[in-house]
Amino acid sequence: MNKEKGQAERSFEWSTILSDDEFYPQLLRRTIRPAKWSGKEVRARLEKLVSDPLRGADRRFVAFVHEDVGAGTSPSLFVGIQILNPGDHVNAHRHNSVALYIITQGQGYTLLRADDGREWRIDWEAGDTFLCPAWYYHEHFCTGEEQALMYGIQDMPLLAELRALMFEEPAGAPVRQVQEGFSPQRDTSH
Repeated sequence: MNKEKGQAERSFEWSTILSDDEFYPQLLRRTIRPAKWSGKEVRARLEKLVSDPLRGADRRFVAFVHEDVGAGTSPSLFVGIQILNPGDHVNAHRHNSVALYIITQGQGYTLLRADDGREWRIDWEAGDTFLCPAWYYHEHFCTGEEQALMYGIQDMPLLAELRALMFEEPAGAPVRQVQEGFSPQRDTSH
């Protein structure tokens, strides 16, 4: 082996070769511990955000992150809560992650539009749950007299891990692939 090749190989100390007996036990992530996020702490964080202006397709939300996972609630799921003030309108946007919304407070509606032009209006109130399929444009309107709280559950971490998570925020902005350091509020047009 020539010296130059040997130096190049040593520069990749994080690379290794494992037999199948060594590889398979490492394939699964370590055991993930149970977790809890305090409703009081969530509400306090949301109250700090509630006066922030909505820009572009911005949302006021907090994400539940588990340190055993990294950037998610579990290896494949994102869970967050967004708060909307009465009269708020979150502009149309889309992402290729599926979004399940659970309404715990307030009322309003969401408009959804598929690429083929089909449109839906989903009226919602506390206790309702609805699904926004992947890559559907959607926008939320809070029409009640109280703030709306929407839990959002998405498969974002799984898509991000596969380097396949995409955003278009707001509608008409360039489609962006999520890459290391990506932030929709900073990296998409407003």
